[in-house]
Amino acid sequence: MFFKRSWALAMIILFLLFGWQSLRAQNLEEILKKHTEALGGEKALKARRNSMTEYDIIVPGGLIGKYKSHFKYPNKLRQETDLKVMKSLTVYDGQKGWIKDPNGQVRELAGMELEDVKSEIYFNLYGYLFPERAKGEVKYLGREEVWGVSYHVIQATPEGVEPVKMFINPETYLIDKTVSKQDIEIITNYLSDYQEFGGIKVAASLITNTGDTTYDIKAKLINIELNPQLSEDLFRIPLPQEKDYEFLSGKSFVEIPFVLNSNHIHIPVVIGGAKALNFLLDSGASIPILDTQTAKDLGLEGVGKFEGRGVGEATQEVNLITLQKIRMDDLVIDSITAATVDLKPLNKYEGMPLEGVLGYDIFSRFVVKIDYADQKLTLYEPSTFEYKGEGESFSITLENNHPHIKAIINGQYEGNFVIDCGARSSLSLHTPFVQKHDLLAKAGKKIDAFSGIGIGGKVKGKITRMKSIQMGSFRISAPVTALASSEKGGFSSEKIDGNIGGGILKRFTVIFDYPKKLMILEPNLNFDYEDEFDMAGLWLTQENDTTRVDYVIKDSPAYRVGIKEGDLVLEINGQQTKDLLLRDIRRILMAGGGTKVSLIIHSQGEEKRMDLTLEKLI
Repeated sequence: MFFKRSWALAMIILFLLFGWQSLRAQNLEEILKKHTEALGGEKALKARRNSMTEYDIIVPGGLIGKYKSHFKYPNKLRQETDLKVMKSLTVYDGQKGWIKDPNGQVRELAGMELEDVKSEIYFNLYGYLFPERAKGEVKYLGREEVWGVSYHVIQATPEGVEPVKMFINPETYLIDKTVSKQDIEIITNYLSDYQEFGGIKVAASLITNTGDTTYDIKAKLINIELNPQLSEDLFRIPLPQEKDYEFLSGKSFVEIPFVLNSNHIHIPVVIGGAKALNFLLDSGASIPILDTQTAKDLGLEGVGKFEGRGVGEATQEVNLITLQKIRMDDLVIDSITAATVDLKPLNKYEGMPLEGVLGYDIFSRFVVKIDYADQKLTLYEPSTFEYKGEGESFSITLENNHPHIKAIINGQYEGNFVIDCGARSSLSLHTPFVQKHDLLAKAGKKIDAFSGIGIGGKVKGKITRMKSIQMGSFRISAPVTALASSEKGGFSSEKIDGNIGGGILKRFTVIFDYPKKLMILEPNLNFDYEDEFDMAGLWLTQENDTTRVDYVIKDSPAYRVGIKEGDLVLEINGQQTKDLLLRDIRRILMAGGGTKVSLIIHSQGEEKRMDLTLEKLI
């Protein structure tokens, strides 16, 4: 803590002796006035209207790139990042914004991404110093000690945007540090080496931290131009890159059979002419992923070191890589920028090797049709696709490369949900949404179990059922629901209320049309099926022909017969588990309440037969 008890006690004594007026901190107006003078004075700051800045960027792992920003008064912005293996461009024309992603696809900014741009414009205008230039709220939060310095802490909140805390040095009255929250991330910037340009002091050295200092990104100012003439062309919607794929059959679509593995969609993908690899299709993946070991086996090496976050609370190292000649049946994509991540820890939960993940890179290039009933994926050329079915269309927003829709829980709680075909579960509700609506207290029977797993590890929470979820005219009753309690990771998001996963999506044929910002749902024969959860109380893993108990739900049939975490399941109903797929074992354990199941368990050096009767746990 910055304010220790001894410090607080001393303050109380001083207050009693000398009175509050003699101790009060410099008021906000005084501090901002001194800060203004330290930066160069009101006249010089207001004279800065247009600007162009360039930085060298140094990413851990030896990756060096460039960042370039153009600002045109009063509210136009262009930001370019070039890390060689990954390039991106963000443009805001004063009304709308767009991003050209690392794969050359262009989409409109929304949500948190748009907020980031508006925040950048606010600080380019020095809105916290000159409120007539940009709307916002400025507060003095008091003193805070960092590195032995008692900083003045000012909080600036641009209108409609998250607040930014600025740590103003009491000697120089320059900003040494800023702290802001970007949904699940706390971003800390350290500013130093102030240099004067055109009468204005600018920090020439910046360090950005998102948690682990191992992954700090450094930036060094290499050029700045004040009030240059900036063409309006800089701020127009970017042009997408030319088509970088080909349907070898000459058709304008390709059909790819997939395996539905516990609600996960697995497809074969060939990279650079090597053998087919097993990839997960995941609309919740903002960037494609190649397993780290798989990359090495292909002779590919990632560059840079980034701090990656997923659904779990932990972070994981991410490297960048370029994949060449990605083939799915008769479709070939020239190249894509991807991340290398160690996916091996997830294999045992899939019961099969997981060598990569495809997400936004596919959904942004094609119209994507997922036929869950026939287990067939169809990718269409967007320019020739014309929908003629009778499904229901939903407007989607694309934020951070994820599709979002509005849905209503229990007939009364509206939320912003990610459509996530990479999620095994039916419905996951994030911690802030659960707390806001007191859903833990309002839900019926609940069981303790982890509510998901992915990059970052397991997700803490409880499993229960909501009364319903409503998407447009579709009402789905009693969906199995994970109520998250995570304090970190994707399920702690305050901006996203939850995920709608494969357990719900498999009731439909789902069509994603990102160019038109549409999702279309066509109910299939499974629409009215009853959503079910494991009825034995076992969470099993399977790896190298070994089926292992990963978790036992308290007071479940498995718990009552004495099965423990770490036990091996050798047989189920007379069949050896090494001859069964994990998804088939899971189906057996969801066969219905009252069903008898016989297991041969290896526990503590002994083999035991254990008979249990399945029952509905929620």
